[in-house]
Amino acid sequence: MESGARWIGPFVFAFLGCGALALAALMQPPRVTHEPSPTAKPAIAEPKAPPQDWLDHSPLHFVMRAMWADCGMVLLHARDTETGNLESIECSAEDIARKAGRFAQLYAAVAKPANDLGRAAKDGQWDAAATAYERLNKACCDCHVEYWPPKLRGFNADVVKLWREKGSPVDETPWSYDYAERLEHPPTTPYRSLMRCWNDGTGDIASALEKRDAAGTQESAGDLFKSVDNQAQAWTRLNERARSMQQFAMRGNFAPMKGTYERMIAECNSCHAALVDKPPEMLTPLPWR
Repeated sequence: MESGARWIGPFVFAFLGCGALALAALMQPPRVTHEPSPTAKPAIAEPKAPPQDWLDHSPLHFVMRAMWADCGMVLLHARDTETGNLESIECSAEDIARKAGRFAQLYAAVAKPANDLGRAAKDGQWDAAATAYERLNKACCDCHVEYWPPKLRGFNADVVKLWREKGSPVDETPWSYDYAERLEHPPTTPYRSLMRCWNDGTGDIASALEKRDAAGTQESAGDLFKSVDNQAQAWTRLNERARSMQQFAMRGNFAPMKGTYERMIAECNSCHAALVDKPPEMLTPLPWR
């Protein structure tokens, strides 16, 4: 018995040792060859976009096209009660409402100080009028920063290159380009013409404030308020239409979706007809068919 134990012990240890070596071999990472496979496609490095490409991109255009896509998704699922996906309708309608609500908020932020400014001038409250004018300019700036292409804010390839080379913003900052030269270029759409009118209107207000011309301040501020408030109201209506579509989807109610969708895109098309020359297809919501 004792001799058998002496014989079995080394055998067991040898067996376990061989098993451990085999397990270790299996756990080793596979050998990697640097020779390309005859069927493998060579890796292609993605080209880096030059600064000018993204400097020209318009956040406003991106948002408008995203809403066009949202309208298409709503239409795709709302017109078929058998296969329509309510979650897709809800998500897309909510995105339209969210974006429209943001536009309404920004336009209202411009309209309110314009209205306050006119009232302050009428009452001879020139300090209050000056404060309202500062709020007006700030509200305009907020919208420009959010929706203008970087190029329109004064960024160009040279500024980007210099900032990156220095590792810090330097004196050659945006808006150092010739502002008067930019104003010489005619607007390319009715909407840009409207923006130019608003820009001229703020200049007229500043001139009237400097002269303490109550009548001139009220007239310029009043014209600006009416024009900007029209935009705020249009986006508010679109926000409400989209919210209605979202609510119907949440309740699983397909019945009113056709009428709600048509009223929603009517808001879009009305604005495009007035402010966009020959709207491109991506800005014209698809009709219910």
